[in-house]
Amino acid sequence: MSESVTGSADGGGVNAESVVGAKERMEVMPQAEPSDRMLRFSLMSSTERERVIEYGLLLLDMVTGEAKRVEGGQLLAEARGRLEQLESERMLAISVATEAGRQAARGELDDKLVEVEARCRMLEERAHAREDAVRRECEGRVEQLHNRLEAVAIGAGVRNKSTVRGEEGEQKVNEMLLRMFPTAEISDERRRRGRGDFVITLGTVHMMLEVKNYTKNVTKAEITKFERDMRDNPEYTCGVLASLNSGVCSKEDFSLEILNDRPVLYIHRLTEDPNRLRCAMRLFELMHSLENVDLSKTGVIDQVQRELTARRHRVAALQGLVDRHCKELKELIAKEDEETTKTLELVIGRCG
Repeated sequence: MSESVTGSADGGGVNAESVVGAKERMEVMPQAEPSDRMLRFSLMSSTERERVIEYGLLLLDMVTGEAKRVEGGQLLAEARGRLEQLESERMLAISVATEAGRQAARGELDDKLVEVEARCRMLEERAHAREDAVRRECEGRVEQLHNRLEAVAIGAGVRNKSTVRGEEGEQKVNEMLLRMFPTAEISDERRRRGRGDFVITLGTVHMMLEVKNYTKNVTKAEITKFERDMRDNPEYTCGVLASLNSGVCSKEDFSLEILNDRPVLYIHRLTEDPNRLRCAMRLFELMHSLENVDLSKTGVIDQVQRELTARRHRVAALQGLVDRHCKELKELIAKEDEETTKTLELVIGRCG
């Protein structure tokens, strides 16, 4: 075989393309028996035999190299790499599709949530409107019945003791307010339902005052009514629920709270220390004069409440000193009266 394997076909050589083409033709040709192939080979010319041998050797080298690649695991590694790449592409596609689905589902859920919230607000407003209508109707009927009973009682010469006691207490408070706030505008609202008992206007402060003259503690129902009156009258800047001779259920004495961004105070046994009402007005004036103060913050109210508690303790201590000195002074006066009496008896005895 003097021709090169990579030579041209005219020169008797064999190139790679010719070998590949021959390989493909051999794959599709029907396989002959060994005796037939030998017979065919023996009938070829010397040139054709050389080419067949060259083709065969080249194909043998190619098959041997392919076998080595398979045995060495190169094809397996390439297949695994390709498989991993396909799996990564598949997971990425799934992730993108899943995130898109999540975004779409989240957007749909957000829209539904907004719709549900709007629906809930509408139903809540309807419920509040219905509740207010029923409450006003019931209050109107109760007031009518109360007026009828009051008229019957007056006609019979008998009045409800609690009503009389309440009116007496409110009248005392009215007189107290006139003495305590001589420059304020004091409005008697007792005949107007849902407005409180009194409104004290001092400058820009409009304080609603609700007075209770009970022998027992003021109930939660009365507290709810007081809070409702505050909500229904937004022109009030502050409010006080004061019990003249008892406590207030679930509320500490002189406790400060925020109701609809407005301060309210609860006072126990006001008749024992009426000056607490003046102190409440001063506190409201101070809070109303401060700018940029967020009353909804619990820290602000807690600080004010601590100061009010400390003030109450100081006042109690001073009151104790006053009581103790009053007792001592009374004892000194009684002793002085006794000495004076003895002296006068001696003088009268001598003169007699």
